[in-house]
Amino acid sequence: MDSGCVGRPLPKPPLDELVEAAIAWWRDKKPIAWSDAEHLRNPEINLTGLETEKRLARAIAIAIMEADARWKV
Repeated sequence: MDSGCVGRPLPKPPLDELVEAAIAWWRDKKPIAWSDAEHLRNPEINLTGLETEKRLARAIAIAIMEADARWKV
């Protein structure tokens, strides 16, 4: 894939956009029958087994719970 930035670093997306993309990725992993609370208690569901993927899922769940008191589980 040619980024058009050969030899130059890619521009960084705004932090908000990065966070929204990470949360959307994680929400796509939630089983349809599960509630949001169930997914927050088990953030690694439907992952491939890569440790980096699990770390990202746990970090997202923790950030959501810390940002919104209703998700304290």
